[in-house]
Amino acid sequence: MLEVLKLAIALYLVLTGGWVLYITYASLAFHWPTMTKWKWALAPWLLFGLALDVVMNATLFTIVFADLPREWTLTQRLTRYRAFHDGSWRQRVADYICPNILDIFQSGHC
Repeated sequence: MLEVLKLAIALYLVLTGGWVLYITYASLAFHWPTMTKWKWALAPWLLFGLALDVVMNATLFTIVFADLPREWTLTQRLTRYRAFHDGSWRQRVADYICPNILDIFQSGHC
């Protein structure tokens, strides 16, 4: 029982940490074209965020969705699930995640 609790806490921390990094990454990506100062100093953070997105999509969200990714990023995967319009559980989860978790920080993200 204790191992299950540890796993649940670890999963929560990974998801929360990934979400916080996503917020930073999405903000940087959105403002990148208009940035002048500090642009190149922040480039490694942008690349780290992209790498984390790819890794989490290929590992954690492969387990969550029980489906191998065909896309590089989680946003691309969620967009594909939402385009099915078949009422599957994956579409319903994607329909919840996009407007309630991702789009609140970057409108129209997925």
